[in-house]
Amino acid sequence: MGRVSVPESHPRRGSLYWVHVPDEPADKRRPALVVSPDVRLRVRDGGLLRPSVAECEQITTLRRDRLAPRPLGGGLAASRMVEIEKGILRAIGIPVS
Repeated sequence: MGRVSVPESHPRRGSLYWVHVPDEPADKRRPALVVSPDVRLRVRDGGLLRPSVAECEQITTLRRDRLAPRPLGGGLAASRMVEIEKGILRAIGIPVS
């Protein structure tokens, strides 16, 4: 029996989505990385078309309806997520080696 493709019911950790950020012009969108756990950057990382930087000091919570319906591409590699996690910890003042 073949596998049935089921759309994701929630954003996946490590996936990048286009988002409309509150308090910015409606036609402006930004790529946003999902860092929350699934249970609840170089070119092509996560589907990006050009080199990008994860601004770890700009952490926010967004409603799902602000995300595009599909991620930009595949999720980021585990090693890239570790780099971003360290960046987030540094941004909130937690020393990390």
